[in-house]
Amino acid sequence: MEHKWFGLGLLAMGVAGLVSIVAIPPDGARPHGAAPAAGLVRPLPWTVEEGGIGVYEALAVRRASRDFSRRGRLPDEVLGRILWAASGVNRDDGRWTIPTALDSRDLRVFVLDRDGVWLYLPEEHALRLCKAGDRRAASGKQRFAGKAAVNLVYALDPSAQAGKGVPEEAIARNGAFEAGCAAQGVALACASEGLGNVVRGSWPADDLAEALDLPEGWLVLMAQSVGP
Repeated sequence: MEHKWFGLGLLAMGVAGLVSIVAIPPDGARPHGAAPAAGLVRPLPWTVEEGGIGVYEALAVRRASRDFSRRGRLPDEVLGRILWAASGVNRDDGRWTIPTALDSRDLRVFVLDRDGVWLYLPEEHALRLCKAGDRRAASGKQRFAGKAAVNLVYALDPSAQAGKGVPEEAIARNGAFEAGCAAQGVALACASEGLGNVVRGSWPADDLAEALDLPEGWLVLMAQSVGP
């Protein structure tokens, strides 16, 4: 997209407010020599209603898999459909493909791949880079976590529910419910795409905390490895 700026003052304002966007090749690999920078936004193709098998057939073949190809990658259109199943927008009012407590929309889905740690932005159907570098192994104690094409980490921002008067213990329970719904949606999407996935409840806490650098009070609820 070409941008034209008129006047040095307008140019300065534009540069200060511009959000970096990078074009990622279809296979998800970044160009040789290119280093993504934190804050970069990676749009995902809007192909969420294309391809795949029916829901009942997906349920029939859904299963956990821990055998991932070290060289496996996910095309961005496939990753986009998987993330949309986790917490994408499916209605004009902005509501998601999963239920959230009091419509709080407080579940956060992080994607750990070869290039870094990304946060899924449901409203934009895009990824924002939080931290560059391969942190996949930080999402699980099992060796296969470092091999999977992507690892999804589900975290909860408790502020929305707390602001509505929900007790602390109920917030954690509601968050676990939301993460479970998201993980099942991803599992069915993986079955539809012919991909493996496995849901996990253990990870090296210190390593993952460093990788995600979450705000104080956020809760890590679940992780899920995905890939061919």
